[in-house]
Amino acid sequence: MTQNPPTRRTGRSAGGRRPDPAREAALRQAALELLAEVGYEALTVEAVAVRAGAGKATLYRRWASKADLVADAFHTMKAAGEPPDTGSLRGDLHETALAAAGAEDGMSLKVTIGVAGALDRHPDLRAAFHERFVLPLRARLREVFDRAAARGEISARHDLDLLAEVFPALVLQRSLITGAPAPLDYMRHVIEAVVWPLACAPPPHTGPPSPDSAQRRTA
Repeated sequence: MTQNPPTRRTGRSAGGRRPDPAREAALRQAALELLAEVGYEALTVEAVAVRAGAGKATLYRRWASKADLVADAFHTMKAAGEPPDTGSLRGDLHETALAAAGAEDGMSLKVTIGVAGALDRHPDLRAAFHERFVLPLRARLREVFDRAAARGEISARHDLDLLAEVFPALVLQRSLITGAPAPLDYMRHVIEAVVWPLACAPPPHTGPPSPDSAQRRTA
């Protein structure tokens, strides 16, 4: 049975207590460590609370479910701050690659594999992962392409959302297939061989067919 997407809890808890950033950070870290060690299915809220030295009630005051906690912890682990703004699309893309390479390590990869392997079996995790990680990442990269379009570097007629998805999709695929963090050289190659040429190419024609093309198809 498909569960409803988790509800993010912010501000004061249900009991009126203010969030404790240090305690929340400890719970996120415990969740990530256990996810890397045992995977999503075997991870329990009880084990996270024990490792962080907290009670289950503390955890549930901040996160609605295990899926909500894991998605939030994953987003925090992968968060890279504000989008780069070097003044050029190529520069922004390479700064994005540097930030991504600097965030990858053995534990990060194990966590990524653990989450990715559970997404198709857990709709609640998929919904939380999409809300907490996919949408913010897409928005961050979309801002890079929006600025490039505003500068006139690329056409605003491109599907900028699609362009924003190419780089992270290829980097994630490489990591999942090889079982190792994607190296910086690979990320740079993706930018120069795939993302940059796509962004600078003429946008595909999406309007009605021209009279000449219609005549060729009926000839």
